[in-house]
Amino acid sequence: MSARKIGLLILILAFGASVETAWQVRGDWRVGPEGCRVIGGRFYGPSYSFEQTAERPVPAGAPLRLEARNAFGGVSVTAGAAGIVRVKLRKVVFLPSEEKARAFADRIALRLSADGGTVKVSTNRDEIGRGEDIGFETHLEIEAPAESAADVRNEHGRVELAGVGSGDVVSSFDGVSVERLAGGLRVESRHGDVRAAGVGGALDVKTRHGNVEISDVAGASKVDVEHGDVRARTTGALDASVKFGGLEATVVRGDLAVRGGHSELHASDVNGTARVETSFAGIHLARIGGDVRATAQHGEIDAEDVAGQLFAQTTHGDVRLDRVDGPVQAIADHGGVQAGGLAKGARVRTSGGDASLDGFAGPVEVEVERASARLAPRAALAAEVTASATNGEVRLEVPEGSHFDLDAESRRGELRAEVPGLSAETAGRPGRGHHVSGKLGGGGAAVHLRADGDVTLETRPALPIADRPAARPANAASTPAEAPAATPSSPATPSKPAEAPRQR
Repeated sequence: MSARKIGLLILILAFGASVETAWQVRGDWRVGPEGCRVIGGRFYGPSYSFEQTAERPVPAGAPLRLEARNAFGGVSVTAGAAGIVRVKLRKVVFLPSEEKARAFADRIALRLSADGGTVKVSTNRDEIGRGEDIGFETHLEIEAPAESAADVRNEHGRVELAGVGSGDVVSSFDGVSVERLAGGLRVESRHGDVRAAGVGGALDVKTRHGNVEISDVAGASKVDVEHGDVRARTTGALDASVKFGGLEATVVRGDLAVRGGHSELHASDVNGTARVETSFAGIHLARIGGDVRATAQHGEIDAEDVAGQLFAQTTHGDVRLDRVDGPVQAIADHGGVQAGGLAKGARVRTSGGDASLDGFAGPVEVEVERASARLAPRAALAAEVTASATNGEVRLEVPEGSHFDLDAESRRGELRAEVPGLSAETAGRPGRGHHVSGKLGGGGAAVHLRADGDVTLETRPALPIADRPAARPANAASTPAEAPAATPSSPATPSKPAEAPRQR
């Protein structure tokens, strides 16, 4: 390395060190209004607190709209006595002496007014804040009748609602906490977490740069989150959009719809359908009471105990399914499919990953590229099976008691059909390929097997297609994906397993 390049590298490192040092000591700079510093949108320094209270009667039993406007301080609204609104204003003034702080606090006024069925609560912050270089906070504590509809707008302060009729909140740079609402809730938040528990109506939450946690929501929920995680427990129908975060939903009493981006999605105990999509992360579903449609880009898909039909499509990830009562369609590009307990058959397509079906009933169609396929129905075959593998192998495990017509071909490998009772004819193909056709148990459903590599059939005892019964959501109407073990039937004429000539 030349001396010039070494010198340039030293200059870059020195500049970076000076920037890092300035960042580390930034909190010690006394920058901001008189007597305090501003760090992260908050005041720091010596402070003194003062209180002011007011109340206003309102018509008892009549619908009441409560409007609260504030900034740089918290707002709390709780259920109070009927027919009256009580407000306490806590003023926090950041000045070096109590005398100066009290003199400034006397200028901060609480405003409480009524206009018909609307009560308004605010302060004169805007008027005195424009001409003063003094840091101060205004915290509002409001008691309103339980049936009140709370409309809160706040910046740089926490918002809390409890025990009132409904809520409409717009907040920034701090959290929102809501509990025990009789009606619905709408929240729009930036740079703060949102928590809502016990909402009697519908819920609509939109956040940027904050987490969302909701629980015990009676109505439908709509959630739109960017740069934050979502946790939902015991809700009505849930519609969620999540970007650069994750979602975990449990006990959804309705349909689930999720659109994710760079987001890991988990959902369980959904009584309705599930339509879920994401990118650069996975999808994990369990105990779904209706149909499922799941798509993931650059992520895996897991689903178990699905009462309806299922469609799963992924790129650069695998699909894993267990106990699905309805028909299945699974597509994995640059990934594989592993599934079991499929009660009504499946259509599977993979590229670059193996397909393995362990336990199924109903028609099955499998197509794999640059990979192999393994089919193990467990229960006696009674429906059509088609499997093809390009640059791979096909293996079929035949349960005792099966009846089918076989058409199998290995284009460049070996073909072994080690199944007692199979009356088969073998034929050679140009090159190393081989072909077997025949009947098992007198014939039945068509079985077509094709592979560039080996094709293998071998017998297995008959078993239930699912390992265990599936636990369902409370409202699910379908039965578990389980079939009883088939009773093996004795072949009419025992014979030696048919086997194609092996070539090395």
